[in-house]
Amino acid sequence: MCGILCRVKLGSDINHPAILTPLSTENIFTKWESDDVQYILKNFIDIDLQSDLKLNVSDQNKLANLEELRNLNSQLIKLNNVIKKNDRADAAKTDIQAKIDEIIGTELQDEYNAETPDIFESLMIKIASRGPDYLSYLQFIDSSNSFQFFSSILSLRQPFYSQPIHNHNHNLILQFNGELYNSECLQSNDTEFIMERLVYNISSSNRNDGILKTITDLNGEFAFTIYDLLESKLYFGRDYIGRRSLLYNIDNLDSLESGSEIIISSLPPGHSNSFKECKSNEIKVFNFKDLILNTVYYESLWDKYGSSNNLNFNPVSSLFNFEKPLDDKLLKLFETLNDACYIRQSTIQPLHPDIKEANIGILFSGGLDCTILAALISKNLQEVPNSKIDLITVGFDNPRTNLKASESPDRQLSKKSWFHLCKLFNNDNFSIRLIEINVDYKEWLVNKKRVEKLMYPCNTEMDLSIAIAFYFASKCDNGLKLDLNDPTVMWEEFKLDESKYMNIQKGYKSYAKVLFSGLGADELFAGYSRHESVFNSLIKPDDPGYNEQRLDKYNDLSDSLIYDIKIIHERNLGRDDRVISSWGKELRYPYLDEKFINYVVNEVEPNLKLYFDWELVKTKKKGEKLVMKPIRKWILRELAEYLELYWVKDELKRAIQFGAKSAKMEIGQSKVKGTDSL
Repeated sequence: MCGILCRVKLGSDINHPAILTPLSTENIFTKWESDDVQYILKNFIDIDLQSDLKLNVSDQNKLANLEELRNLNSQLIKLNNVIKKNDRADAAKTDIQAKIDEIIGTELQDEYNAETPDIFESLMIKIASRGPDYLSYLQFIDSSNSFQFFSSILSLRQPFYSQPIHNHNHNLILQFNGELYNSECLQSNDTEFIMERLVYNISSSNRNDGILKTITDLNGEFAFTIYDLLESKLYFGRDYIGRRSLLYNIDNLDSLESGSEIIISSLPPGHSNSFKECKSNEIKVFNFKDLILNTVYYESLWDKYGSSNNLNFNPVSSLFNFEKPLDDKLLKLFETLNDACYIRQSTIQPLHPDIKEANIGILFSGGLDCTILAALISKNLQEVPNSKIDLITVGFDNPRTNLKASESPDRQLSKKSWFHLCKLFNNDNFSIRLIEINVDYKEWLVNKKRVEKLMYPCNTEMDLSIAIAFYFASKCDNGLKLDLNDPTVMWEEFKLDESKYMNIQKGYKSYAKVLFSGLGADELFAGYSRHESVFNSLIKPDDPGYNEQRLDKYNDLSDSLIYDIKIIHERNLGRDDRVISSWGKELRYPYLDEKFINYVVNEVEPNLKLYFDWELVKTKKKGEKLVMKPIRKWILRELAEYLELYWVKDELKRAIQFGAKSAKMEIGQSKVKGTDSL
């Protein structure tokens, strides 16, 4: 994984960043690099954390007066629940709210560049946290324009290869953030592989076509910048699904002049409205000869080059074709998802491995999607000596509800799933540990502003409640590590005296550099209530035209699922990548593997994703009515049974912000909606 930062200043020189010393010069190129982990920590990462992780006056007031605020909030809730509204109650509510506002005081926003005026230098400090193994800087002037490239690297593929890569012979500069799963580079460094493909392709055709063909042939999760010094073109973008973050800003694009800046970055500079997130289906090409920004679409390049990574995204035409036994579909589903897991876990070769600890972590709620991933990864590791995985579950002490982290729904379910996974897979070679992370209200307040800056341009209450849960899970510090010490104990017996059957380690920090996420399962297999609502107006089975309408509804569902995958980069992926990578961790998504997406979209009928039957139920008037009984993610639940994960097969969908209780953490937020802006 890599942090990417690139700045170009048109027709103007740029000073070297003051934080970088000493610099070396070779011809027109100025360079700096460091692989001193302690130096990087002290001079970059610690500075970033110290500037962000602090309480303002308003936050201090909240902590100092927590009990009083909670009591006032309880009074507000009682008044809001009064059925008969009157002026007296309204006046009381106004008075209580005024007391709450007086205690909290005014919350002032910190400016992102308060301490470091230069935007590039402030971003360098933030970008460093994404790759604490190695930092590198390159600066030069080309055609009167000043270029700066800064990269931070989390080394996960050996042999190590520094970035940015400058190929002098072919006039190319490459920054690459991600992981490739092309068969040619599984046992080598993927960044080196890209440069080799670039050189080969530009030698075989014109430079522009060669660069674009190289990008479309890449199979994996990535973001990139490529500068062609010969043609004066800068290429940047993300993979077609958008699994790595990349943002950009161009000053006065319609009237560029000397001094205008182009900045491309893995992270935004605080709450800057000018930075846009790169769309997943686009490759941007800035031509410095004519000062024009062009957009090239992956679909057009697939048509041109016949790329093997072309995602079809076509709704299945034979919606109710059950000629193939379900067992065949389940087997193919298992094989394709297992391949997606295996290729992602077999390409982990960290620069500083700790063989005593796990090198894989799973963001774990105990629910259907992540438990299936945990089972597949465990299957693949069972025979690997001394291998371990960390199942990371996070919970929040919520001051508004007074619910403790240990009481959150995900905490209960994650322990149950962990227990049964241990029973299935633990052996002398392999063990699964449950890591419980408890976040108190003070920690939440201290880190909230940093998370808001990292997740931007995502900016809603729901974004914050999801992002901050992933943020603390990926930090995975000061946790409780649970190891099952008795493989013969049964679940009912275990529940009666848990501590008797577990080895418990306090203050545990996970060193797993790669985290797996179940994101994408809901979008592929119809896991949200909005997918179910497609069928709200479906007529009853006895009504004329029922079969035709049912067919239309399933076509609508297919279109909805395809749309969800196409915009998942905007809703989830950029936000999640930015908050999780801020701790030097990399996120991988087996459900969003290209081959798996193609199989699920084009070969699994939508009625196997959202399956429903009709059932006669009694009414209050002692009559009966026919009611639809839908099951979301039906075939994924069948896969859970196929994998002997019986306990989780019928588990309902629970969003992480509700399972971890990270939603509505502030007192007085009971009426706040998830879609409200912060």
